[in-house]
Order: sequence, then C-alpha cells, then structure tokens
Amino acid sequence: TAAQDTLVIRLLEDSLQRERNDSLRIKYLNDISWQYHSSDIERAISYADRAGVLAHKSGNQWGIAKSYILHGVYFTIQGQYDSAIANYERCLALRRSLGDSAGVAATYHDIGSVHLFRGDYGPALDFLLRSLRLEQAYGTPQNVAEGFVNVGNVYMAMKRYDDALTNYYQYLKIITPQGDDVAMVEVLNNIGNALLVKERIEEADSSFQVAIELARTKGSLDGEAMSLSGMASVQYKRKNYTEAESLQLRAIRIWEALGNPASMAEGWNLLSELYFTNGQLRESIHAADSALALAEEIESKKQMRDAYGHLADGYAGLKMHEKAFEYLGSYVRYQDSLQDEDLNERIAEMQTRFDTERKEAENRLLQQDNRIKDLQLARSTTVRWLLVGALFVGWVIAYLLYSRFKQRQQLRMREALLEEREQRTRAVVEAEEHERVRIARELHDGVGQLLAAARLNISRLESSGSHEALQTGLQLLDESAREIRSISHAMMPTVLTSNGLVDAVAGLVQRISNGGLRGSIDASAMEGRLTVEQEAILFRVIQELIGNILRHAKATVFSVQFVRHEHTLSILVEDDGRGMPGDMAGNAEGIGMKNVRTRVHYLGGEVYWDSQTGKGTTVNIEIPLGNG
Repeated sequence: TAAQDTLVIRLLEDSLQRERNDSLRIKYLNDISWQYHSSDIERAISYADRAGVLAHKSGNQWGIAKSYILHGVYFTIQGQYDSAIANYERCLALRRSLGDSAGVAATYHDIGSVHLFRGDYGPALDFLLRSLRLEQAYGTPQNVAEGFVNVGNVYMAMKRYDDALTNYYQYLKIITPQGDDVAMVEVLNNIGNALLVKERIEEADSSFQVAIELARTKGSLDGEAMSLSGMASVQYKRKNYTEAESLQLRAIRIWEALGNPASMAEGWNLLSELYFTNGQLRESIHAADSALALAEEIESKKQMRDAYGHLADGYAGLKMHEKAFEYLGSYVRYQDSLQDEDLNERIAEMQTRFDTERKEAENRLLQQDNRIKDLQLARSTTVRWLLVGALFVGWVIAYLLYSRFKQRQQLRMREALLEEREQRTRAVVEAEEHERVRIARELHDGVGQLLAAARLNISRLESSGSHEALQTGLQLLDESAREIRSISHAMMPTVLTSNGLVDAVAGLVQRISNGGLRGSIDASAMEGRLTVEQEAILFRVIQELIGNILRHAKATVFSVQFVRHEHTLSILVEDDGRGMPGDMAGNAEGIGMKNVRTRVHYLGGEVYWDSQTGKGTTVNIEIPLGNG
C-alpha cells in the first residue's frame, strides 16, 4: 500500500542519513530510488543520479552498474527508448569487464525488452536469444525457463506462432502448472492465443480455463483479465458474440482498476473487431476511439495501428469513404513502421469490397428489368463504378506514396539540421581555443618582448636622469610584464602544453588556494596524457567550475579528482559550499554551466550535477576515450 511504501522510504532515508560507508550509502540511494519509481519517477531518477555520482566517486563498479540499470528502467517507463538502451549498453560493457555472466544475460534481456516495446522485433529477438544462451550455460533452471518465455513473446509479436508455441512448451518442460512460478499464467494465456490463431479452438479454450483458475488461485488480477480476454476470443470464434462482449468488458474493467493502459488498448481493439463482425459499426468505431486514445498515451505503435485499421473498417462500412481513407493512411504508416507485410491484403480487401458492391448493384438492376435499355444502363453504371473504384484505389496508393516520401524528406532535413548544428558547435569551440593560443603567443612573444626591450633601454638611463622617476617607470614596466605573463598563462598555460592537464590543473589549484579556500587534486588513478584538444578543452571546463566555486559557492575546501578507466575518463569536482537548490542543480542552465555542458558534449561526454542547499556541490564529468 501507499502507507507501507512511505514507511519503507522513511526507514531507508533514516538509514542513509546515519550511514558513513559509501557502499551501503549507494545501496540505500538505489533502494530509495526504486521505491519511488511507481509513484514519483522524477524523484526516483534524482536518487539514482546521486547513487551514480557516489559510485563513480568511490569507484564502486557494482554500484555504477546498478545506477545504469535503474536509469534504463526509468527511461523505458517514460518512453525514452534510445536513452534507455544507451544506459543498458553502458551497464553491459561494465558487467563484461567484471566477468559477470549473470549480469550480462540480464542486461541482454533488458535491451531486448526495450526493442520489443518499441516494435523492433529483429533486434529484440537477437538480444533475447543471446540472453537465453547465456542462461542455458550459466543460469538457473528458473532463468532458463523465463528466457524461453521472453523469446516466445517476441515470436508471438512477429506472428510466428509455431515458433512461439515451441518456446512456451520448452518452458512447460521446466516449470509445471503446480509450481509457484508467476509467469505460468502468462504462458498458458499466450499458448491459448497462439492456438486460437491456428484455429485450434478447443485446445485454446482448455488453456484459457486452466490459466484463469491458476490466476485466481495466485491472486493475479492481470492474469485473470488476460484469460477473460482469451475466452472472449474463443466465444467470438464460435460466433457467440454476446458472451464474447461480456467477457471482454470484464477484462477491460479489471485492467482499468489495475491502471494498465496497454492491456486496455488491446482489449478495446479486440472489442472493436467483435462489434464490426457483428455489424455494430458505430459501437466498433467507439471502441476503436477508446483504444486509440490509450495507445497514443503510451505510444504503442502496434495498438495505434490496429485502432486506425478498425476505424477505417468502421467508417468504410458506414460509407463514409473520406474518413475511411484518412484512417487507412494512418494505418498504413504505422504498418510500415512495424514492418508488417499485410498492406497489400488491406488494399486488396478494400478492392474486393468495392467489387462486391458493384456486382450487387448490377444484379439489382438486372433483376428489375431485363430489357435491353436497362441492361445497357446497368453496364454503363458498372463501367462508371469500375472507373470510380480504380480512381479511389489509385488515389489511396498515390497518397500513401506521397506520405512516405514526405516523411523521408522531413527525416533527412532533421538529420541535416542536427549535423549542421554539431558542425557549428565544433567550429565555435575550435575557433575559441585557436584564438586563445594565438593571443597567448602574441602576448608572450610580441608585447612581452617589447616591454622587456623598453625596460632595458630605461635602465641604461638610470645614471643620467632622475633616479626616482626611472625607478617608478621600471616598476610599472615590471608590473605590466607580470600582468601580461599572467594573462598569457591563464589563456594557455605553458605547463598545459609541456606537462599536460594534471600539472596544469595542479598549478591552477595551487594559485587559487589561500587562507580562506583550500584546494586539493588527486590524480593517482590518472595515467598517460590525453590529446592536445581534449586537454585544452577539459582545462577550460575545470577552470570554469573552480571559477564558479570562487564566485558563488562560499566554500572553504574544494577538490579535483581524476580517474582514468579503460575507455572513459571521470573527473570529479567537489566543494563544501552553500550548494544549489535541487531544481537549479537539475536544470544547470547558467551561462557558465551551459559553457561546461557544451564543451563536454563536444568531446562526446556527459556532465552530472549533484547539489543541495547547504551541502555543497559535486560535478561528475564522463569523457569517452575511444578504444585506446
């Protein structure tokens, strides 16, 4: 219950406040994050972010992997599938490096599941088969059984029902219906659905009956709803439409109580098909509208496609052809994105329906009067119907081709704009660095040498003029030279080009440290140098972050830590200052922060802020280092 969840969160937060061990703090942060995932996804992400920062800081590889997994789950819930896969792939690389075979298998499963959610069945099957092979080699019988279920689910989505049944039966060889496995109800329902498609009605009904009894025994409301929906399909096949409608509505009501929009959308689509078959066209359209609203809410391509198809059928049945063609166009667009192959069947079905209407009209005319004139009129009407039908079909095909062409044009334009924006950012950063180097050299080699020459000439006049005035002039020249040298070193420190990033940052920390602010640097885990470009840009980033500490943090201590992994570089900048409110830290939209993010993104990296009012600020920078 909500009260129990709140109590668990409070206990975990109390433990977090008391705990000083980093590994346990990481565990508590991740546990709190998971407790929030179903009620407050943004707060769940915030706690996962904090766990990730602490795991990176302490070098806790298992904690880092857990943080990646949680972010993958949360991005999947939000429908941000690309971001979810990116986090899972980071976790996959880390678990491989740790030799964690079970973790690799689980991550393969997670990536495959995301591809299945978005309707990319090829990649989904590939990753889930990889997961199954690893589980067969290293996993428990339970995990192997679940692997067969996952692969079977993909085959079901691909309409390869024989392959789906083969995998489900493999599951039943490992787990018996008397076992305590929660997936059993789902498997029995899926077997029933596959048998139903293959017209093995009695076997399907038997599977659904076993499934619903098991669901009620285990208290699985979702499983019971799936069984009711399957039983409704059985009655639909038997043409018992009233009983089918009653069973399907019961299933939808359960899903509504559970807050399961995906299953509700599928249920309304099935009900729409039932109404259409029974000649209840307006009820079919209403059910399809309900399915479409839910499918759009959860961005389900498959359910949106099916809803558009039912709407096209319903309006075609009402002779509202303009709306029918509009929804047919939407149906085909989603059909294409799901790589289905029944577009030609849909158009052929429409042509057949049109030809049937034409023949019925011709027969009615022939039955009314067999006279030559009426027969000729019927023939001419038939020709007109054929022409109109050909025009309609041609218009549909042309419209679909034009829509696909337009979508591809828009996609190419978006890709070009993104490439142009990236090139502009790269050009700005490179130009800025080149300009800094040029100005630094001119200050050092040009103006600096002129000041040195001026001092030499003035010093020669020391014996002949006003000693006091000469001394003042010499002091001003010396001060100007020092200032120019300071500016030159700030723009492009000599130590950066000669000794590298770590020594340059160490010099910066030493210069800034004073009685009121102490800085430290830890580069014990930093081996070798980066490219000249990487070092120059990262020096600017660290310079900006330390400048923010000086200007805004009111800190007494700050530190810079470098940790180089095989393929990534982590930089941690921390202070004990006044911190930032949570919303400001999350948004990080100040000019300085934007500069930091732009430069880090230029290097292909990411930057994370973790800050709370009165508790200081931690900035974590992750930079990829390629393969070498």
